[in-house]
Amino acid sequence: MISKHLESLFESSIIAVPYQDEVLAAMKLGQSRGILLSTTSMHKVPMLMPEKYADQSRIELYFMLPSYWNIDEQDPLFHWAMDTLVRIKKYLEQGHWAINGHTFSLKQLPEGRFKAAGFSALMLMEPMAIKELVNPISFGEEGIHFKALCPLLPKEKDVKEARGHQKFIERMSAQGMTECIDEFRGSIVKSRFLFWK
Repeated sequence: MISKHLESLFESSIIAVPYQDEVLAAMKLGQSRGILLSTTSMHKVPMLMPEKYADQSRIELYFMLPSYWNIDEQDPLFHWAMDTLVRIKKYLEQGHWAINGHTFSLKQLPEGRFKAAGFSALMLMEPMAIKELVNPISFGEEGIHFKALCPLLPKEKDVKEARGHQKFIERMSAQGMTECIDEFRGSIVKSRFLFWK
């Protein structure tokens, strides 16, 4: 269902990527936008959410990877991305729940530029760069929402937690930062004074 929806939405073919006991969906988006890597079955196990967030209980997780990464399980970066999606999916299926702004620790990064950049967490968020995923998919009387995992640097995580998710998203947008993984970007938090001026 999810793969067919993505193929229809982007008018492109999905590459089914088996990993452990899961099947992820990978797709190279046109105009060098990047590589979409998404879970495909997470919506089948709704999160046990507080009533206030009940409409967000069915989700699929995704990464927006750089276009120059390889769609190859043997590639350390792509393997990390697959492993991370599956690890967080399984964590949330074990009775946990998360909403926009929730952060997960960033673990087991392979050696290289991405690790050297110093990212420390992944933030769950609504799509920004991929406008096609903003609207939920109809699933009976409910909706399936796509949620991005966005890498944060330590100071960014600190400010997000101190000032709130929504203000942080507004600052991200103002500075042109999206959910896309960019291992060459600098921090959007230069100092507390500059950040909140």
